[in-house]
Amino acid sequence: VWAVQMAWIPFWAAGVVNGLGHFWGYRNYDCVDASTNLFPIGILIGGEEMHNNHHTFGTSAKFSAKWYEFDIGWMYIRIFEIMGLAKAKKTIPQPRFEARNVVDTQTLEAIITHRYDVMTRYMKSLRSIYAEEIEKLRASHVSLADGDRYLYEGQPVTREVGKMGKSLKNAVAPDEMCERYGADTLRLYEMFGGPLDQSRPWDTTAVVGMYRLLQRIWRVIVDEDEGTPRISDAQPHEDTLRSLHRTIAAVREGMDTLRFNTSIARITELTNHLTSTYPEGGVPRSVAEPLVLLLAPLAPHIAEELWARMGNPDSLTYQDFPVAQEDLLVEASVELPVSVNGKVRSRIVVAAEADAAELEATARADDKVAALLEGATVRKVIAVPGKMVNFVVS
Repeated sequence: VWAVQMAWIPFWAAGVVNGLGHFWGYRNYDCVDASTNLFPIGILIGGEEMHNNHHTFGTSAKFSAKWYEFDIGWMYIRIFEIMGLAKAKKTIPQPRFEARNVVDTQTLEAIITHRYDVMTRYMKSLRSIYAEEIEKLRASHVSLADGDRYLYEGQPVTREVGKMGKSLKNAVAPDEMCERYGADTLRLYEMFGGPLDQSRPWDTTAVVGMYRLLQRIWRVIVDEDEGTPRISDAQPHEDTLRSLHRTIAAVREGMDTLRFNTSIARITELTNHLTSTYPEGGVPRSVAEPLVLLLAPLAPHIAEELWARMGNPDSLTYQDFPVAQEDLLVEASVELPVSVNGKVRSRIVVAAEADAAELEATARADDKVAALLEGATVRKVIAVPGKMVNFVVS
C-alpha cells in the first residue's frame, strides 16, 4: 500500500490534479508565467505546484547557481525544451563585479540576489588582505606574540605618545583628509583634540564628529534643498539669548587661553540648542550672525560662505568679534533641591538672586514639601541662596 501511495500520490496530485486546476485558472495570484499544461510531466520537476510556487515566482527556473551543482529538475526542463514541451523564461543572471561610485536600486537588488556570492568573495578578499599584512609584518621583523601584542626582534612593541615629523618618518599628510572632509574639518579636528600644550594620539576616526558639526551648523542657517537662508528677523527667546552670550564668553576665553577645544565645545552646545529650539528653521538673525562670527577663526571657509548666504555684502573679516553682555551671563532662574531632614524631597525654581526668606517661602508653598511639613514641628530651616533648602523637623 505504501509503495502504491508513493507512486500514485505524486503522479495524481502533482501531475493531474494541479495540472487541471492550473489549466482552469485555479490560482491564488495571477502570474503570466504560470504553468497550464495538462500532461502530468510536472512530476519530474517536483510537480506543477512546485513549478508555479517556486520556479515561476523565483528569479530563475534553475535552482543551482554554481557550475559544480547539479539540479535534476533543471535537467528535465532542458530535456523538455529540446522536445518542445517546456520553455525556460528566466535563469539566474551571472554577477559582474565592478567598482561603482553611486549605489542605485539596481545595485542593491543585485547584492540581495547574489548576497551569498558577494559575502563569499568579500571573505576571500579579507583573507587575502590579512595574509598580505601578515607577510608585511614578518618582512619588517615584527612578529605576533600570544594575545594582542606584537614583537620586534623579540621585544614587545608598545605605543608611546611622541612628536610627529618628517625626520621621524611618522608624518601624516593632510591632503587626503582635506580632499575627503575639507580644510575646515581638518582645522576643527586638530584644535578639538585638546589644549595645544598637551600631547594626544593622532586618531583620525574622530574627524567625522567635526564634519557632522559643520553640517549641523550649515543646516541651522541654510536650507539644504534650495540653498537659501532659513533665518528670520524675529526676536530670540530669552533662553536662546542667554545661551548665545554664554557661548560668546566661553569662546572668547578659549581663544585667549589657546584652548580652542573648549570654544568648539561651546559652539556645539549652541548649535544643538538652536537645532532643538528651531527645528523648522527661522533662527533669529541676531543669533545666527554671531554664531558664524564665532566660527570664523576656527573654520573660516564655511563661515565666509554662510555669511554671504545670509545676504551680507562685505566679508566677515571686517566685522567685530562678538562681545557678551554681562547681564545675560547670569541665569535668570535656578532650580534648587528641597530636603527634609537631609533627604531631597522636591525641587523648586526661583529667581537667581532670591534670598533665604524667598527660598523658604517658595519651598513651603511646594505641594510635596507642604504635605511633609503638615503636622510636623519645624525646628530649623537652612536656606542657602543659589544652593539648597533644608527643613529639620521632628
